Amino acid sequence: MNASVLTGPDPQTAPEKTASPAYFQRLLLAIAEKEDQEAFATLFDYFAPRIKSFLMKGGATPDAADELA
Repeated sequence: MNASVLTGPDPQTAPEKTASPAYFQRLLLAIAEKEDQEAFATLFDYFAPRIKSFLMKGGATPDAADELA
């Protein structure tokens, strides 16, 4: 991955408020323009647990929520 794409906080270690929309936008652009797998993994690692939790709060089973996320 291009180092300039990851300029910004690491969403795995940064508090929620420092993982900025601009940082995620750079990751999305890297995925769209360069099919950047590292950028995709970073977004997935950040958002998948949140999506799974949201789905489980809505009544999905853990397995179904995991599959959907």
